[in-house]
Amino acid sequence: MENVRKTEQKKFSDSRRKYFKRSRKLLLTHFYNLSDDDLSRLEVMLQTSERLRRAYYALQEFYLLMDESVSRDDARKRLGKWLHIRFAFERKKQRAG
Repeated sequence: MENVRKTEQKKFSDSRRKYFKRSRKLLLTHFYNLSDDDLSRLEVMLQTSERLRRAYYALQEFYLLMDESVSRDDARKRLGKWLHIRFAFERKKQRAG
């Protein structure tokens, strides 16, 4: 997530770049812990960059996956499945694009 945010912010004007620099915590916070104001700010950021939006949703999927795990072994299995799906999705997207 951090690499995507930094790469994307380099593409913007100075004012927008500063906004993105100050938004690291916002992007890393669990979605359900965000205030209404945070959600509005997040929406603006995610509308600005498709790449950032994909990275954010992948991170939130990961958080949900880990939150739902009942044990370390369960978390390990879920992570393996999640990584397999994410990599398969990326490979399919690369072939199509």
